[in-house]
Order: sequence, then C-alpha cells, then structure tokens
Amino acid sequence: MASSIDDTLPADTLHRTLEPRRATPDSAGQRALSDLARVSEMPGLALGQGLVIDEVIGYGGMGVVHAATQMAVGRKVAVKMLRPDQRNHASAMRLLREAWVTGRVEHPSVVPVYEVAVDADRQPLIVLRRIDGSEWESLIDEPDLVRQRFGAGDALAWNLRVLIQVCNAVHFAHQRGILHRDLKPENVMVGELGEVYVLDWGIAVSLIDDGSGRLPLARDATQAAGTPCYMAPELWAGAPERLSARTDVYLLGGILFRILAGRAPHQGSTLAEMCASAEEGPRLPPAAPEVLADICRRAMAPALDDRPPSALELRRELEAYLERRSAELLADEAERGLERLRAALAGRAPDRKIAYGLFGACRFGFEQAVSRAADEPRSARGLVTAVATMIDYEIAADDAKSAAALLASLPSAPAELAERVAAAQRAHDERAAERDKLEALGRQHDDRVGRRTRLFFAIVFGTIWTLTPLVSWLVQRGGPPLTYPQLISYSTVILALLVGFGTWARESMTKTQLNRAVLGVATFIPVAQILLAVGDRALGLPASLALQQMLLLWSALATVTGLAFERRLLFSGAVFGAGWLVAAYVPSLTRPMMAVGNLALTIVLLLAWRPRARSWSEELTQR
Repeated sequence: MASSIDDTLPADTLHRTLEPRRATPDSAGQRALSDLARVSEMPGLALGQGLVIDEVIGYGGMGVVHAATQMAVGRKVAVKMLRPDQRNHASAMRLLREAWVTGRVEHPSVVPVYEVAVDADRQPLIVLRRIDGSEWESLIDEPDLVRQRFGAGDALAWNLRVLIQVCNAVHFAHQRGILHRDLKPENVMVGELGEVYVLDWGIAVSLIDDGSGRLPLARDATQAAGTPCYMAPELWAGAPERLSARTDVYLLGGILFRILAGRAPHQGSTLAEMCASAEEGPRLPPAAPEVLADICRRAMAPALDDRPPSALELRRELEAYLERRSAELLADEAERGLERLRAALAGRAPDRKIAYGLFGACRFGFEQAVSRAADEPRSARGLVTAVATMIDYEIAADDAKSAAALLASLPSAPAELAERVAAAQRAHDERAAERDKLEALGRQHDDRVGRRTRLFFAIVFGTIWTLTPLVSWLVQRGGPPLTYPQLISYSTVILALLVGFGTWARESMTKTQLNRAVLGVATFIPVAQILLAVGDRALGLPASLALQQMLLLWSALATVTGLAFERRLLFSGAVFGAGWLVAAYVPSLTRPMMAVGNLALTIVLLLAWRPRARSWSEELTQR
C-alpha cells in the first residue's frame, strides 16, 4: 500500500494524530482571519473579550486548552488556542476549521462552540463548553474505576454503550457531509455523569462543497492524515476518491478492536510495519466474543464495500449484541437460580413459599432473557427446565392442578412434559375418585351421623323390649297360657311403633348405611316374629314353643348383625342363645330370659353408640 507519510517517523509519532501538510496559504481561511481581526477592532463588537483565562487543562498537537470564565454570563468555559511554537498559518487554519466543522455538527455528543475570536496577537481561539471528565482511553482498561465512577458492573457493556454514542454523533456528522478521520478513544471524552463527547475535529473534511470555502473538502485530501495505529487503508494512501462514511466506520471498528484486544489495531515500530498490519486485517484475541469479533472484522475490512455502510448500521449491530449479551447475563443468573432451586428440592422438600420464591426468580430471569433474545436457545431451554422442575415438585405433592397451571404458562410445552402432566392428572383423578369412594363409604358407616337418634331408639325400644316380657311374665304367672293372638298382637304393636319411629326419624335414620341397617333389622324382628307365630300355629305347635324359638331367632339376628356391623353384638347373640337353652329346659323362664337378653342388647347398643372423639372418615384421613 502506497503512503504519503514519511516512513522514518519516530515510533511515538505513529500513535499521535498526523496532520496533512499544506503547501500554500488558504485564501478562504486568510479572509476569515482578517475578518475576525477587523471585527475585534470595531468598537462595541470586540470578540474574545471578557474572558478570564485560568490554568491549562490540556494539550494537543498544535493547541493548548485553558480553563476560563466568561464574565458576561458567569459561566465556566474552555478556551482552545495555538501553542506558541505553532503560531503559523497552517495551525491557525486547522484551529479555525475545527471550529467551523464543530459548529456544523450540532449534536449532544459534540462539544458546542460558543465563540470564535482572536487574541491580542491576532491569533484565533475557540471558546467551548467546558467538560469535566476523562479521556475514554484512560477508562477502557479500568473496570474498577468504571464501576466506582459510573456504577457499571459490566465494563465491556459500558464501553460498548460509549461506542454506540460515538456512532450516533458520527452518523449525525455524516448526514451533514462531515468525516471525522481521526476517531480514537483519546478523542472521546466521558463526562462525570457518563456523557460522551467526540472531540478534535481538526482534520475533518466535508464531502459536500457548500461554497463558503471554510470547510476542507474530501476531494482535496490528497495527503495522508489520521492516527497511524487506527488509520483506514484509504487514509494511509491519501486517496480522496475513496473517502466515504465507511472510512469513519473503519475507525469505529478500530475503537472496537481496542476495547476487545486492549491495544490499538495496527502494530509496528515503523510506518511500513503498521501498513502491513492494516493490510492483514484485524487479529483479535481468542477470548473476544465471537459476535463482536465478527462485527469488528467487517467494520475493519480493507475493502470499502465489505464494511457496514454507515455508522448507524454499526450502532444497530452493537445494540443487537448488547441485547443478546444482556440476555446471556440474565440467563447465566437464572441458571444459577435454577441450580439453587434444584438443590433446595433435592433435599428435604422446602416450604412452598420458599420453593416458589426460588422458582419465580429464575423463571423471571429466563423470561426476560427470552424477551431480549428470542433466538437464543439456552434461555428457552432453561425456562422449560425450570417449569419442568416445579411440575415434578407439584406432581410429587399430588397437586396435578398446579402442575397443569405451570405447564400452561409455557408458550410452547414439549410433548413429553405435557404427557407427564396428563398422566399425573389421570393418576390424581383416579386417586381422587378412590378417595371419594372411601369417604362416601366412611360417611355411610359414620356412627356419629344420627347418633342421638339411635341412642333415643336404644333407650326407648330397649326399655320396651326389656320390660314387656318381664311384666307379662309377672302378670300371667300361674294364669292361663300364652296364646298366638297375644303373641301376634305384641309383635304387631312393636312393628307399628318401629314404623312410626322410622317415619319420624327418617331424615337421620336414612343418611347412612349403618342407620338404615339398624332400622331395617329392628323392623325385620317383629315381622319375623309374626311369621314365626303364624307358621308354628299352622303346625299346631303351642304358643309357648314359638316364644322360645324367638329367643333363638334373636340370637341368630344378633350374631349375624354383629359379624356384619358391630362385633359387640356377638355378646348379645350369645346371651340370647344361652337364654334359649335355659328356656328349653325350664320353659317357665322363657320370658325372663327374653328380658335378660334384651337388657344385654340395650347395654351393648348404648356402649356402641356412645359419643366418639372422631368420625370414621376423620380416622381414615388421619391414617
């Protein structure tokens, strides 16, 4: 690559801005200087007056910057003027053109020019806004300082955001036809509040001829200019026909290289070595993020057409990467949260509030990551994994409804996970149905339902059954024998009383299987007695024998009922059976044996139906 720069320049010069040499004085610039000097001599129109110059706050290649105060408005400003050893026409023109170009590019990231004037020696000076801050170059490799001053935990993202603001200012300048040609971190100032300013427009050129003669034109830029360790190939060669917005895009790519590699892109101790480095293209360290490395390589492509067409396009690529990087950082934190959730669930199951607190944190991280980079698969997978982890937690807790709600929260649920939840729902429904059956069965056998009614029944009918045979025995002792009409009448009266009781207490005595069985067995007894009496009478057997057989009937019914419902009734069955044997040998004791058996039955029923602490269903639940 041909170059118009002296290859014998010192190495330290190759890292400073090289200005094009001017062969002849510029007539437009000379006229501008003359106009400034003439205005400064006009009464009441003197320029640059009312400035109190203070200490030096910076040096440039041909200028020095002083802090100053504009007394008329009482504001702090910066005044840029020529150094004593640079007070010549070329330097004056560069200073003036810097002011004119800066005035053309009115942008929040370009330091505004308040005034252009001449000093007592008729040399130009520029009054600028005073910026309190630091050169970006001094901050790029200082993450701790960046964190301390700007609160940025991610130094790479912070540097990229600064570069994005530089891209905005450069694109704004390009829209007005201005090329900077010397973009580098040293020419960017970062304010105390993070404001970004693109400085030093001294070698900028215009792609548009406005006819004023004040702006240097790109078509006249036949000499190499810029900072060698950043310069684009067309800047080395001094090829004006190749200058375009893509020239500054190359320099922006060089700044990106500086961020990623920790050094300027072109290396070498001589101009030839730097030219060779530029021709080879950027060589980024392996640790550089691949997406950023690709952006950098394209921005610094030696061929103009291979670069992004504008600083705006480069900015968009950087913003897209930041969105993706933000998503990746969110996904990293969410994955750590997912590991904490898994660890908590792997041990003793935590409280639901704790579990869902951990889950909510990692799910939110994954969802935010997906919203910022929908095409990034790690975040989407992590979200599914987090939800699947909680689904397993809910399935283990037999909460299929919550598991289904978690599944529904996924935009697109994997088929395997959906089938797992469906299977859990089916198993839950089956268990619920089984529990419902058991609970229904428990309710049917719950001895607390209708307990007071049964106690009333046991007391009333137990008293009747006990006293009736005993009283009749005492009354009829020595009298006429028992007749079938008497026996049938007694059973009929008992049946009528039971029917009346069942009608009166039908609500409570029909609620459970136990109550229905009690009422059914009690009603069946007088019916069976009537049938027994009618049958024995037809057989011609004495009524006393039918009375004895009733003891055997009661024994059988008490035994069967005891086996089916209440084991304590077996005792009553045994008492009735023993009474039948006694009556068989001593017929006169038949009715006393009936009274004894009915008393035993009443006592058993009162014990069986006494108040309980818990119901059958509650006992089942506790188990």
